[in-house]
Amino acid sequence: MSYTRAKKLNERILNELIDYIEVYHAEQENGVRTQKLNIHYNCIGSITIPETVNIPNVDVTINTRQSVNLTYNLANGEITPLEEAM
Repeated sequence: MSYTRAKKLNERILNELIDYIEVYHAEQENGVRTQKLNIHYNCIGSITIPETVNIPNVDVTINTRQSVNLTYNLANGEITPLEEAM
């Protein structure tokens, strides 16, 4: 394989990278339909990608050059002066 700088996946690259794909029956739970896939790659086999974990929303305090302290709320994207945030 010589695809160290590939910008797009095409059929040729996929055929060289993937050995086979297992497709399981679709399941529906609580109105959400999911389907499991196992992709077996050449040379490394199948890999397991962990479930995504929600990152907690944290307020970030920013000290500007004009000595104005601001707070940034990651949950709603608002920036407010620190005095108003408290």
